[in-house]
Amino acid sequence: MQITRTLSVTAEEFFDQIEQSILADIKETTGKDISRANAHVR
Repeated sequence: MQITRTLSVTAEEFFDQIEQSILADIKETTGKDISRANAHVR
């Protein structure tokens, strides 16, 4: 199955939001703040 959706944001904005969400999930789960550089999220 494939779903296609057009978003009114740039790819950079989209992936930055995903990155922020991942970092928030890490903090919620571990209680630790990690920097973007240490997250190895690209």
